[in-house]
Amino acid sequence: MSSDGARHLKPVRPKWLEDMEPATPEPATDEAPRPATATPGPGTDLVPVPARPLTLSQKAAVNVAHWAQRSQQTGGLVDSIIGDPVSLRRHIRYTKDREWLPDGHPGGFIGPAGQVQGFTIGLLLVAAGNALTWMGHKSLHFWSVVVFGGLAALFLWLFIIPLVAHIF
Repeated sequence: MSSDGARHLKPVRPKWLEDMEPATPEPATDEAPRPATATPGPGTDLVPVPARPLTLSQKAAVNVAHWAQRSQQTGGLVDSIIGDPVSLRRHIRYTKDREWLPDGHPGGFIGPAGQVQGFTIGLLLVAAGNALTWMGHKSLHFWSVVVFGGLAALFLWLFIIPLVAHIF
């Protein structure tokens, strides 16, 4: 693995993309071409937007190529499991930018559904995972959680639960 985290594998490019026409029409001969204003995203060099509608197998190939490139950029599955945990800031940026979709993909149902999951249960799971990572990393963190958690449970058991039981 090189220093930038890229794998030795080359990006996947389906053969049927090589003979496709570009998505943007050619400018007229009397007009000078205008420079692009936006910078291309990380996946733009991999999969161009086709000029004709894609078949189901072509859509699947585009999505697999996007997944393969994203996994190579991030270090792969093993690195995501044993590497550094994802921060909340990085998770929110991933969700806002809809990075699970290939460039130019409208999203349809998957885009909004992924954002709902990312901002609700995904955010809670990342926070819980980071708390467990913090707790398990050093023994002082673990024992401080045990002591203070035990004191909080004892306080609830001695004072709050009898108070609530007495009211009802």
